[in-house]
Amino acid sequence: MEHHLGRKLKFGEALRKLRCSQRDADGRPLSLRGLAGRAKMNHSFIAGIESGNRNAGEISLRKLANALGLNPDETEAFVEEGLSAAGSKQILEDFKDFPTAFLHVLAREILSAYPEMDPGKIEDVLWRGGGLKASEADLLWRIGDQWFAAEISVSCGNCPSAAFANLKRKLSRRDRGKEKKHHA
Repeated sequence: MEHHLGRKLKFGEALRKLRCSQRDADGRPLSLRGLAGRAKMNHSFIAGIESGNRNAGEISLRKLANALGLNPDETEAFVEEGLSAAGSKQILEDFKDFPTAFLHVLAREILSAYPEMDPGKIEDVLWRGGGLKASEADLLWRIGDQWFAAEISVSCGNCPSAAFANLKRKLSRRDRGKEKKHHA
């Protein structure tokens, strides 16, 4: 965990140095708001990346690289380093053995809930253990000014009907627990 935080802080510092090496129209070092304007991103999100408190996804990293005027090779290195700092590369490696159909079904379920959602426009992604607390959600992402949240529940059984029944019980217990917290 400490090693991961160190990578995030190191990447954040590198981003800050890149930003400050740029000049605004008055010849001053580029401010957070200046970079945010160029990248069409929220300045507080960029500040969070610089401080190591936020993770950036590939789309956000490419927007930042473009706003910083990085060439194609520099952009790829910047994106690679940013994804590594966020832990995204490790996540992909951890789940490389999942069948493609398995991952497609998960993505399709999200799209079926919001068919108008364009995954290519996802800007910020947080996940449990990657910026979200266990009490929040499993996954949180932003497209424009809309935020989306998802919770995933999994159960097993010795046959499909047993797995489904166990899942129903689990969801029912979870919903009753949330209802109690809501009324307290």
